[in-house]
Amino acid sequence: MTGLAVELGGLRVEIDECDLDTDADIALEEAYAELDAEERRRAASFVFDRDRDRYVRAHGRLRRRLGAALGFAPEAVPIAVSEGGKPFVPDHRTRFNLSHSGARAVIAITEGGEIGVDLELLDRGDGLEGQLDDLARSCLTPTERNALAGLPTEKRVPRFLSYWTAKEARMKLTGEGLMLEPQDISLELSDGRPVGYRRPHAPGAELLFVPLSHPDAICCLAVRRDLRTPGGLG
Repeated sequence: MTGLAVELGGLRVEIDECDLDTDADIALEEAYAELDAEERRRAASFVFDRDRDRYVRAHGRLRRRLGAALGFAPEAVPIAVSEGGKPFVPDHRTRFNLSHSGARAVIAITEGGEIGVDLELLDRGDGLEGQLDDLARSCLTPTERNALAGLPTEKRVPRFLSYWTAKEARMKLTGEGLMLEPQDISLELSDGRPVGYRRPHAPGAELLFVPLSHPDAICCLAVRRDLRTPGGLG
């Protein structure tokens, strides 16, 4: 596991990166012991061992980090879920968000402001080339599609994933998820790269691409620009 801290929108955000396929960052048995009853039921529902183990390690690591921040035993952290499906800890200022892709997970934690994080691994995008035009039409604005179309073939999948993680981080920031269509999020571009959000205008949001230790990771963090607005956690 690697950890770093970044500053965005007036917030200091702690970022943890975790390996989900080995015990290097958290042992599987320890992770399972730190889940609550509902998470254990969810873990038991997975058909494939690999998917179950990845879920257990990701959520065990999240609970360990939250427990350390809040002074709870990991399994006792009172995680609730908002109406939009966004997890949060009631009656605490700590905000968090979890994303995973393949064998990696990233956890973002901060105090006092809403956050969203999304992670994609480039090697999981190997099968996207043939679908990229259809995905672009369904997920991107005309400006974003034009910027993508102008790239050399080898750069198109990484750029698409940068657009996708930026949009996913924005959806996870507010907990809107599938209620907000990806095309409803318009990215501000500089030389074709996402540097901010043009819409929705409310709530205002900022983004930052976070450098992780995994060489093929694309990770985007989003925070609310108006920190005075209360809300749930991620």
